[in-house]
Amino acid sequence: MDILNQEFIIVPYQSMGAIRFGMSRKDVEILFGKPQKEIKDTLERTELIYEDVSIK
Repeated sequence: MDILNQEFIIVPYQSMGAIRFGMSRKDVEILFGKPQKEIKDTLERTELIYEDVSIK
């Protein structure tokens, strides 16, 4: 099953589905693969864009 098609259960301050707060970029890419797009803001924070999901 594709991870983007799963139901995302939100656990406040802990996780959203398989995405957990504090994950490294490497861990996110293991789950989702390479992002379709990457955006850096003025504070150098990175946002990874995957289809309908955006991860900061």
